[in-house]
Amino acid sequence: MTVKDEPTDKKPDVEEPDIPFAEALSIPPQNVSVAQAAPPAPTAPTAPTQSTTTAVPTGAAPSGGVYHIPNLGRQPKSLKCPNCQQDTQTDVTNQVDAFTFVFCVIIFLLFWPLFWLPFVLPPCKAAVHVCPKCRKQLGKTPTCCG
Repeated sequence: MTVKDEPTDKKPDVEEPDIPFAEALSIPPQNVSVAQAAPPAPTAPTAPTQSTTTAVPTGAAPSGGVYHIPNLGRQPKSLKCPNCQQDTQTDVTNQVDAFTFVFCVIIFLLFWPLFWLPFVLPPCKAAVHVCPKCRKQLGKTPTCCG
């Protein structure tokens, strides 16, 4: 009697059914409910955040009676006054402001004998432009800007 050996690398004729991984491990499936997100609450419309400059109508004084004409510098400028409509050259005065005192304190801490310099140096004070005819302030150049 001869026994015929079959090769061991032969695949069986029976296919294994596709079983989900959870069932293969015999873990019962869990009912996981996904919470539905509520729609976002309506919000009030917001104004655009762009910076815009508004022109002051001729002859009308803005709030506070001070015009803000940009880039006037530290020297007198020839321009037409928006208040009195006269062609004039601005009067410039240097005024002590908060930054002047800050510079004074800094210099006092660094080299105390010269702490008084910000009070006499024009770049350490704000330059204020005023119309010589109607005396309205037209603009202000901040400290240490030229």
